[in-house]
Amino acid sequence: ALKPSEDENECGSMFEQLPICIGARVICRRNIDFDGSMVNRTEATVNDIVWDNSDHIILPMSHRCIFPNLDRAITTTLPKYIELKLLDESIYKMLPEEVSFKDKNGVWMTRRQFPLNLGYVITVHRSQCMTYNKLVVDLTGINWKPGMFYTILSRTRKLSD
Repeated sequence: ALKPSEDENECGSMFEQLPICIGARVICRRNIDFDGSMVNRTEATVNDIVWDNSDHIILPMSHRCIFPNLDRAITTTLPKYIELKLLDESIYKMLPEEVSFKDKNGVWMTRRQFPLNLGYVITVHRSQCMTYNKLVVDLTGINWKPGMFYTILSRTRKLSD
């Protein structure tokens, strides 16, 4: 049986499921357009989700017999594209991307998904190279390491933010 990792970093930075809706804050997880409009860590808001009913993936019955537990994962419908509103108010149409990776058994798999992450909460590591107007930081976690406090404080324009 196929066994994809639950760690999206081992699956080409693509989540198995991406719970988004219109109005959701998202962050891009890959470099898509190198002109700077959509690169890793670009923040946006979902403006629209456009569907195409012809984009329905169904395996032949013979494959369902081989992979009976993957029916949910293999039969899927993805939006044609997601319309994102960037911080400068411009609109970007993001198409689904495909990425291939090996599962835990060493079998090659392909995942088709949008390279997005919900953007309401991020880690200190993910915040590097980003600047925010305001921050709320939880300092109670056991995962704090030396240097993280400076990293998170340097993400704002002013210390008071």
